[in-house]
Amino acid sequence: MSENTKLAESLKAVADEMSTKIKITNKNLSDSLTKEFRQENGSLKKKFSSKLKSEILNLTEAMNQLRKYTDLEVTSLSHSVETVLEKLNDRVNEHTSVAQRSIERVSQEMNKNSRSCSRFN
Repeated sequence: MSENTKLAESLKAVADEMSTKIKITNKNLSDSLTKEFRQENGSLKKKFSSKLKSEILNLTEAMNQLRKYTDLEVTSLSHSVETVLEKLNDRVNEHTSVAQRSIERVSQEMNKNSRSCSRFN
């Protein structure tokens, strides 16, 4: 076997060994990066999930406060409308009574005048 052949075989063996070591190193690095990625992804998922839950709670609380405020405003408005209706009803009744008294007075005057006129006939 010639020296070139021995050198070529030796270089091939070294290259194969280096290739194997590089593959193992790449596999280990890939596994390590995948593990770190999964851990970081899990951590971010927990962090964002916690923030989302917090935002949902804040939004729910704000909606409940708005609902409570709206209910109070509707109740207040309803009470105001009832008060206005009662006052309007009182005024209408008052005007109706005044009109009825005026009609009665006019009717009595007409009856009185009618009797007076019938005495002259």
